[in-house]
Amino acid sequence: MKKYSAKLFYSYCHADEDIRDEMEKSLVLLKRNDLLREWYDRKIIAGEKWSAKIRKELVASDIVVFIVTPNFLYSEACVEEWNIAKSIPKITLVTVIAKDCPWSDFDEMSDYQVLPKGGKAIALWDDRDTAWKDVYQGLKALVEEVQRTFVLDIEFEQQLTRIEFCSQTKDVTQLKDVFVFPQLYTFFRFADTEKQIQNADQLLENKLILIRGENQSGKTKLCAHLFLYLVEASSPALFVDLEEIKSKSPNLKVFESKYRDEFTGDFELWMKQRDSTIILDNLTHNGHSLRHVALAKEHFSRVIVATSTDSYNAYFKDEVSLGQFINVRIGHFGHSKQEELIKKWIELSSDKSEASREIEHARVDKIERNVNSVLINNKVVPRYPFYILSILQTHEHFMPRDMQITAYGHCYYALIIAHMIKSGIEPTDENINPCFNFASHLAFAIHLSGNEEYKLDMAEYASFLEAYKDKYLIKQSLINRLCGPNGIISNNGNGFTCFSVPYSYYFF
Repeated sequence: MKKYSAKLFYSYCHADEDIRDEMEKSLVLLKRNDLLREWYDRKIIAGEKWSAKIRKELVASDIVVFIVTPNFLYSEACVEEWNIAKSIPKITLVTVIAKDCPWSDFDEMSDYQVLPKGGKAIALWDDRDTAWKDVYQGLKALVEEVQRTFVLDIEFEQQLTRIEFCSQTKDVTQLKDVFVFPQLYTFFRFADTEKQIQNADQLLENKLILIRGENQSGKTKLCAHLFLYLVEASSPALFVDLEEIKSKSPNLKVFESKYRDEFTGDFELWMKQRDSTIILDNLTHNGHSLRHVALAKEHFSRVIVATSTDSYNAYFKDEVSLGQFINVRIGHFGHSKQEELIKKWIELSSDKSEASREIEHARVDKIERNVNSVLINNKVVPRYPFYILSILQTHEHFMPRDMQITAYGHCYYALIIAHMIKSGIEPTDENINPCFNFASHLAFAIHLSGNEEYKLDMAEYASFLEAYKDKYLIKQSLINRLCGPNGIISNNGNGFTCFSVPYSYYFF
């Protein structure tokens, strides 16, 4: 991936334009090496609204340099730019003291980085070239730091990689801990056979990819894996849930908004990079989903779309706009992939010692027989990772011993019980029953709210809680655990309450 080029905004008084020109010359190597892009108000095109343009460019910058002189301190426009920049958390503020002035008495300027070192004004140096070199070195260090921030947002990465199954030994189980590349098949229109796709590289050889699979076949987890695989390879990739944007009118601003949720940095520069990929999960016939796909084809080198088999057969099988896409089907796991998944799950709690290897091998065989008894003999659930992991979940030591998978619903039940126990709730009727009752009423309250994102805002949740406690008895400690780090309910930082464990909303 091409290195990120930091954006620098000059804030200066027009009376000091010669100083700004001098500074621009001193930074020429940063520009020539494509480490820095500059913007200042002389770049405003005639006819543009200058105040709106300045604010827009300032907000989009990584570094704001204030060229401080007596003229700067006197200028109301410069002071306004200072106040705007100071209110934007992701921007780095740097003051370059060009002429001797009482800059340290101006607002909070002395709390920010000052160049040259020590705040000695450039005009007071015996050799101005040495002063500007000091400014160059200081800004170079900042640009290199900005480059390091052009990475995946930590919160988004955690959200994407976290899976819903609970391990005995790990507080948070991640996708990479248990991911096994699925059974993928491509179908050729003029042939009766399917070709198997073995790995991500083989799949990504194609530029237009349509992935379809049954319920809980692993479509979203495959999309997440592909996204993380591309990011790790420094290949620009964007992950979009079409269900979230189906009602929005298709335009690049929608994709830019998703980009800013997932990365830090300049969207326009990111879009200019070669071999970019967009992954569009949950294609639906509702809203503008197909139009979002069409827009993606215009602006991205590779487009990956995922949809359910039911939706594909009902709405997209003969869709002309998807005719160029290679058709990829997710199949059931074979025995070898099932065994690989079981081994990965067991390794989460393995001590890796030589003495334990033989015991572990025997444990794999035993668990695999139990899994097969459900998947093959009883034919209760299909051989997809979600259902295999649901069965494995029941074998964790903290789970009730009589927990068995004998129906689809038991998979979700086992998942919910596991989260409750991991959150500190004792697996007894006097604790579990009130929790299930609370969750059922919360799910119904969310349903009645009509919120398409299945959540309640702070006021709605407070009203629900008050009404519930008026009618039912429940310990506050149980509610706290339900809403805790491993609980099934999330009171997220945005002021909304929702179910943190997928599928549990529908279950309740």
